[in-house]
Amino acid sequence: MNKRTILKNILISLTKRTIEKYSPKIIAITGNVGKTSTKEAIDLVVKTKFTTWKTHKNNNTTIGVCLTVLGLPSADSNIFKWAQNLIKAKMQLLKTNPNYPEVLILELAADKPNDIKEICSFIKPDIGVITNIGNYPSHLENFKKIEKIYKEKSEVIKALKNDGIAIL
Repeated sequence: MNKRTILKNILISLTKRTIEKYSPKIIAITGNVGKTSTKEAIDLVVKTKFTTWKTHKNNNTTIGVCLTVLGLPSADSNIFKWAQNLIKAKMQLLKTNPNYPEVLILELAADKPNDIKEICSFIKPDIGVITNIGNYPSHLENFKKIEKIYKEKSEVIKALKNDGIAIL
């Protein structure tokens, strides 16, 4: 197992435990076009009534989603910053963070098959939003067919809690 996989597995474990502890509502957004704009619009509305954290920049991969849930910055390839991040995440589990948000607004990207399925396996959204899915060459690179992109993006809906809401 390489260092990146080990780090990802640690972050997923900390993320699951953080979600269990704080029980935030989770809004997951995916699609080929409009994810970021949709995330920003949802955040503008939701934060009028609830405290929110949202995906920053393009941190919409498994590791990026974990960082958002944990309230941590990216550490890039700096091992000391990663160590500091992991300590902060662990402390948030040991002590209660009074500033932890009521709602997480998470943008989910898929560079390859099973990316969204992996993320949804540990975030379990309350609301799933799928924006436009188009036949764009850059998005077909690792999927080959548009049907495979539809299948991948639909994972956000399949992962919804029993009383979840899908917005298409």
